[in-house]
Amino acid sequence: MENDSTAVDSSKDDRAFGVLVVDDEEAVREVLCFGLRKRGFRVRHASDGRGALKTYWRHREEIDVVLLDVRMPGLDGPQTLIRLRGLSTRIHACFITGDLGGYAEQTLLDLGAVAIFRKPLSTIDVAATLMEIVTDPELNPSFRQARGQTIRRRPRHSATEPIRCEVQVFDCLVSEPAKTPSGGD
Repeated sequence: MENDSTAVDSSKDDRAFGVLVVDDEEAVREVLCFGLRKRGFRVRHASDGRGALKTYWRHREEIDVVLLDVRMPGLDGPQTLIRLRGLSTRIHACFITGDLGGYAEQTLLDLGAVAIFRKPLSTIDVAATLMEIVTDPELNPSFRQARGQTIRRRPRHSATEPIRCEVQVFDCLVSEPAKTPSGGD
């Protein structure tokens, strides 16, 4: 089952970065979609691997990174990634999981995952990592050309090393935290 729900904040770029969120748990999917949209991403989502393949094929020019749950009925996350790579070798993929099932973390990384997020998730941390992935000129060499921008950032990782994330709390189930007087989160 797929859903082409999108929301775009184009005030920062001529095109917001696109994310395809694939998770069979509706609550996880909704929280991720809400949090990523709020942080300026264009979000599409699917509830299973087959829906992910259809959504990716239809919107491949708009999707910069795919966020896949490891364990799903039917095509699981790793099987879906293998099929997605058959459609395009330029896919940047990350896995989300509460349980690796029969997969070892290294197996997921060997499939080409750039990051692995552990449930429960923080959409702030997921969004920050996804932004790092899509704007990293080593991971995404076409970024500079497509955006015509110079990127200034302090690298948090080497492009040859996967990003490992241990995230512990949902951050946007009810509301966003109040801003401090200094303007920080």
